[in-house]
Amino acid sequence: MAPVISVLFAILLATQALAAEATENPIIAAAQQVETELDARVGVAIYDTGSGTRWQYNADEHFPMTSPFKVLACGA
Repeated sequence: MAPVISVLFAILLATQALAAEATENPIIAAAQQVETELDARVGVAIYDTGSGTRWQYNADEHFPMTSPFKVLACGA
């Protein structure tokens, strides 16, 4: 029983950390909201050239090429 409680507690801590991150950053919160509304995976990468600030959401995920691939297909 103790291992189950430990795992549940770890999951609770992880979800709280993600929720705290989303409320601190409106860009991440917006990406998560879109992801929930569309029931899809969303990836966002923004770089502010003025301040050098970067925002990333699901930056480590791999997404299939769709529109960028069309340029390669037309050039072939």
